[in-house]
Amino acid sequence: MPSTSFRLISTVVTILLLVGLVLVVRLTLLSNPMTVSNIAQTSAPVTLSVERPTASRAATPFTVAVSSALETPDVELDNVRRIETGGFAFRPLPGYALELQNGSVNMLSPVDDTSDATPAAHEAFLLSGGGREQFATAAATDLEEIFEQYVNFYAEKDNFSIGAQRPITVDGAIGFTVDLTSRDRARSFAGRIAMAQPLPAHIFVMVGVAPTEQWQATTVNRFQAVLNAVQLFAPRGAITTTVTPTSTLSSNPTVTRVANALPRLTSTVPISRTPGWQTLSNANKINDLAFYTNTVWAATQGGMVAWNMQTNRSIKFTTLDGPAVNQTTAVVACPLPGLGIVFGSDQGLQIFDIQTGRWKGLNSSNSTMSFDDVAALVCSVDNGFLLVGYQQHGLDIFDARTGTWRYANQSRSVQKDAVERLAVVGNRDAIWIASSAGVTVLTEEGNKSFDSTNSPLANDAVTALAVDADGTTWLGARGSLYKVSGDDWTVYSQLSVLASSFPAGDINGIAVAADGALWLGSSRGEICHFDPVEAQCQAFFASGKSASDGMASGELTALTLDPLGNVYYATDGGGISRYDGVNWRTFRLPNQVVAGNRVHDLAEANDGSIWLATDGGIQQINPRDDTTMQLFTPENSGLAVAETGLLAPDPEGGLWFGAQDANYFNGANWSVYNAADGLAGNLVQALAIDSQQRIWFGTPTGLSVWNGNTFFNLNQENGLPSADVTALLPDGDTMWIGTNGGGLFRFAKNQLQLFSADQLTLPSDVITALAQANDGALLVGTNRGVARVQGGAATLITEIAGFAITAIGVTAGDELWVGTRNNGLLYFDGDRWTQPPGDVIPPSPQVTAILVDQVGSVWVGGISGGLVRYHPSAKNE
Repeated sequence: MPSTSFRLISTVVTILLLVGLVLVVRLTLLSNPMTVSNIAQTSAPVTLSVERPTASRAATPFTVAVSSALETPDVELDNVRRIETGGFAFRPLPGYALELQNGSVNMLSPVDDTSDATPAAHEAFLLSGGGREQFATAAATDLEEIFEQYVNFYAEKDNFSIGAQRPITVDGAIGFTVDLTSRDRARSFAGRIAMAQPLPAHIFVMVGVAPTEQWQATTVNRFQAVLNAVQLFAPRGAITTTVTPTSTLSSNPTVTRVANALPRLTSTVPISRTPGWQTLSNANKINDLAFYTNTVWAATQGGMVAWNMQTNRSIKFTTLDGPAVNQTTAVVACPLPGLGIVFGSDQGLQIFDIQTGRWKGLNSSNSTMSFDDVAALVCSVDNGFLLVGYQQHGLDIFDARTGTWRYANQSRSVQKDAVERLAVVGNRDAIWIASSAGVTVLTEEGNKSFDSTNSPLANDAVTALAVDADGTTWLGARGSLYKVSGDDWTVYSQLSVLASSFPAGDINGIAVAADGALWLGSSRGEICHFDPVEAQCQAFFASGKSASDGMASGELTALTLDPLGNVYYATDGGGISRYDGVNWRTFRLPNQVVAGNRVHDLAEANDGSIWLATDGGIQQINPRDDTTMQLFTPENSGLAVAETGLLAPDPEGGLWFGAQDANYFNGANWSVYNAADGLAGNLVQALAIDSQQRIWFGTPTGLSVWNGNTFFNLNQENGLPSADVTALLPDGDTMWIGTNGGGLFRFAKNQLQLFSADQLTLPSDVITALAQANDGALLVGTNRGVARVQGGAATLITEIAGFAITAIGVTAGDELWVGTRNNGLLYFDGDRWTQPPGDVIPPSPQVTAILVDQVGSVWVGGISGGLVRYHPSAKNE
């Protein structure tokens, strides 16, 4: 082994010996960079009776007889944990301690120093993923050499003999494994090392060690069970290529850009602190509110907002300022050590440090948080804890005094793993968890669940929770308020509260005032000041009515009180309203350009205007001043745009829109076409206009071409080998057609030609995006990377192999902007793959659309959080 400096990636692992001795197993990785030749990715052959082009195939750098993973032993495993920076997910052994460090996990069995018997607890496992340079020196050129260096290093350091090398697969990735046996008979240990290479620049390793008898009896089965459950994916972090320096292609979980600190809130418009970049999102669509000192913090669908109520100043934070995402689900003021203003998101916690004005991320990859899909938060500063409720995965309890997390899910405490609302009685004397399936109450004695079958709940959906000073719990539901005191339930509704008005909508917000009265807010914008003693609304307000002028319109999503007793409620689009005991006042962020934050598609018209399809409608904006020129919503057009939508402006100023049905806007009116009119299917998945101004529609059941009068259809019945059309790209008189599993087709001169993973070196036959490079080459995005097709041959872009591609944009300067399903933006600057300009993070890790407009600006839309725009000319201003 060369005299190379080694880097310790995991803490020292302690294992009890059979005779009570302790063995320290040092799990280390190499630090010098290295190169590894590309492993070509191929798919099973597809045989179709259509014309096939000839194509060159990439050579495989080494040949092994790959064996399948062993049968999974009958071993109990815990819930899945994802290590984003390591690029793997695994299922730990129940009761084993987990130590996370960067892209690695040490899994240690419990240790019993008092037991005379041999415990089943003398085991240590390491799971690690990362760049090739972490595992071998630059001299190693392929996986077999990397594996040999890694194994030899372990054998020399810990005095092991190496068994025969065997080929394996880990989640479909080629790899090797060897068994290890201790040379020291006085302290006999055995173990195993497995290594796989899911991507050219990504290595995964699993190591297990235990006393020899223990290993042979049970540990080897546990090792294999964990290995067989491993899932591999592109890591969030650095990707190393053979021709360029290491470059980070996605967000670091801990970001330390300096944002404006709370006392300096002076702006009333969104501020971009990243030159050349701009966020376009709607932060008036709010999910939750929290109050701290004189500031209301809003968790919105388009960023995080702080409103200073004394100065009426606000600031909006987005991914340009440090957070990993724009859309947040919950917020709580939690000034405990290491915390601050804590926002929940589907990427874990986004935390604003009140003292420093910096953002950081906390998630399952960089901490012992169990999951990332955060839906609800509760903080008790007095008792030193934070509760984190997950959308689908139960509950985490963080004790700030000990720095430990405790997890509760279906198998442990929570009957229903879905968490939507949380409330706490005392110092965790009881934890109430609400969801659409009812409520669960956690206590030290156990848990109880209530729904419409065993309680007065009229339906199972509980939409709000609150606990008063006496420990009484209040539940909100549709048109009803429930009081639970001990085993006694009391129901309040329009039928029982006859002396006053009462909310008829879903009660989405409950706040307990200092005098014990309640403030209730319903989805319909109804506000009730409820007196529990008199059992009636002492005051009742409804947005849109003359008696309630100043109230924000839109669905009410959350309600809270400040220390002075002022009432605040949030809306889905209307901003925030405050009631000071006399008047209502609405606060809305100005210049929130987009109607919706879920971007389906982007397109540019001939006049340079930009069309957006979002969950808020079809919108035409002027990019010069970001003003809305036209907006079509379900209310004013009848178009359904909440879940999907594709755009294609025509040269005459009209607009084709594909979603549920095909729709055309001629500048004045909309026309609708569906299967009854001859369309191949009602759901439009791909849309394009060819050089003859014919409109092409891809559907799950075939391809339709509209010539202005009728539809011409291609499906499996009349010769289309795969009817599930997902992507279209015009190329002169040619139309490229991408399908879901059927590969790539070229339609030219009324002939259909097939390109598939069998004929070309395509990463996959699942085509997800198509674009054309400046030299005429076709860029084919798939669920496993991008290939460059030219002259009947395809070349895999190895630097981004394995990523699930969603969109591709090409600039005049040969830059490539590539969107992925879960890993944000990938960027090629014309010479190398590197971080996007400004190290910018897109609005969401799932990029849905990329547009390069006539002036060279790049627009990037997300599945949530709106979109960002890059102005190259402004980056140095």
